[in-house]
Amino acid sequence: MKSALSGLKVGEILAKCENKARDLVNAPSNKITPEYMADYAKKMAKENKLKIEILDPKKEKMEALWAIAKGSIMEPKVVVLWHKGGGVKDPLIALIGKGITFDSGVISIKPSMRMWEMKTDMAGAAAVIEAMRAISALKIKKNIVAIIPVCENMPDAGALKPGDVVGSLDGTTIEIISTDAEGRIILADAITHAKNIGA
Repeated sequence: MKSALSGLKVGEILAKCENKARDLVNAPSNKITPEYMADYAKKMAKENKLKIEILDPKKEKMEALWAIAKGSIMEPKVVVLWHKGGGVKDPLIALIGKGITFDSGVISIKPSMRMWEMKTDMAGAAAVIEAMRAISALKIKKNIVAIIPVCENMPDAGALKPGDVVGSLDGTTIEIISTDAEGRIILADAITHAKNIGA
């Protein structure tokens, strides 16, 4: 009976977190902006006693992330959440989630017929935020950091163009062939940040 109740509790926590992530993904992009995602993560962190940092990618020299974000009026954010459930000598595990709150494709623009679906391009970010909620609630005995880059991929006079070359946090330069390949570009800086903090 005790193990059944324990399993029920785990299932309840996971189901609630999954549903919260789905609500984020299904909501419209005029509501789920980079700032909203950062504020949502702050509230979640406070409720679950997780340490949180909100980084400015420009100040952090995340040139690749900034190159994607600069076509939008929405300021990009990098959300960093910490769960310290392990010992001081235990490894640091990183979870990284793509947070493109809307992806137009920019110059390499997406077909209009189903572009509305691109509000869901932040599903990775939603999943990681809610995974951290579950990790905290389940008191997982591991040291885990979540790094969540959030921005829009939008067309503007200052937006990225095919053929541009941009830098990145680890010093690698990236030639842009398609402006619709934004996910791997923002994740490059997020992965480097994870490595830099010891993950």
